[in-house]
Amino acid sequence: MSISGLVQHYGVLCILLWSESASVSSRDERTRIPACNRSLHAERAGDRHAAAHKIAVARFTRTLGTLITSGVPILEGLAITARTSGNAVLEQSLMKVRKAVEEGRTIVDPLKESGVFPNMVVQMIGVGEATGAMDAMLQKIADFYEDEVDAATKTC
Repeated sequence: MSISGLVQHYGVLCILLWSESASVSSRDERTRIPACNRSLHAERAGDRHAAAHKIAVARFTRTLGTLITSGVPILEGLAITARTSGNAVLEQSLMKVRKAVEEGRTIVDPLKESGVFPNMVVQMIGVGEATGAMDAMLQKIADFYEDEVDAATKTC
């Protein structure tokens, strides 16, 4: 049987096997964390993937801001946001932030220590925490980063 005959008869099976192997490799922590780390630190390196970092920050701030606005406690909101971030490095950082907040620390110090979040984001979250308007501040940060991504990806 020729290769084209194999593809005709077993093409769907080949596609399913290929997609499952890609899915399994994307769940493997050994491959996920380095890839996610590269995308989060791309902006500082001047890499072409700077938008991935901005998208991750926008998603984090939008999700956490929405959860807090909806009345979800901060600890639960951080856990949900970490699990739904789609980025292993961001997930690990947010779980460390959650643990620190649970121990009584402010949210700003562990965010800064993680090295994942830009200084402007950390400072704005700190202002939001100090004024009791963290949900509104998180939404403003998300708006800013979403606008940045839109501007960077806009084509004429």
